[in-house]
Amino acid sequence: LHPAMLDDLGLKATIEWQILELSRRSKIKCDLVMNEDEFELDSIKEKALFRIVQESLTNIMRHAKADKVSIVLENNKEGIILCIKDNGVGIKAYDEKNHTTFGIFSMKERAFSLGGKLSISSKLNKGTEINLFIPTQLEHI
Repeated sequence: LHPAMLDDLGLKATIEWQILELSRRSKIKCDLVMNEDEFELDSIKEKALFRIVQESLTNIMRHAKADKVSIVLENNKEGIILCIKDNGVGIKAYDEKNHTTFGIFSMKERAFSLGGKLSISSKLNKGTEINLFIPTQLEHI
């Protein structure tokens, strides 16, 4: 399903709405750093970025026991960089290669479909960090 809000309001406003929903349903404070003027994305990239943010915030609300989240979304000449950090409990015994929950798997698949890479690092009682990079140009093999 494609969120109609993306078409009507754009990526930043849609992420801001998702953050408002998070704060309405929890006590988590979330900061967003994004320069809207830097982004001219096609609808496929917009949707993927939104869904990755949405899934990340859902996971944080359900599992992290965090009270702060930071989202930074940047666009530079190399590509799009997304970083989501929380100050929660972390993922117990997290192993990037063997952690295959559906939510994390779907985020990685979305990144891969755009030629990008999503990585997650987590330390017990020190939070979790999700990093996404989507290159401007797809590399040809």
